[in-house]
Amino acid sequence: MSNKVYFFSVNLSKELCLSFYRGETRYVHVVTDGGIRIQIPVHHFMNFVTNSGIKGRFRLVLNEKATVISLEQLTHN
Repeated sequence: MSNKVYFFSVNLSKELCLSFYRGETRYVHVVTDGGIRIQIPVHHFMNFVTNSGIKGRFRLVLNEKATVISLEQLTHN
């Protein structure tokens, strides 16, 4: 089987991102451009947190077992 690639946009507030660090949020739930709902463990987003939260377009690559291979921020909106 091959890896699956998904594209989606994220606009998460600073307050929600702070909940990542406090351990109150374990997953970020996204809807891909194709309408598929995916939950991604928050630790994959930690490198993208700014003072205003997380905003932008992302590309997610999952293997055949739905394990995250990569998460890349394509734009910062």
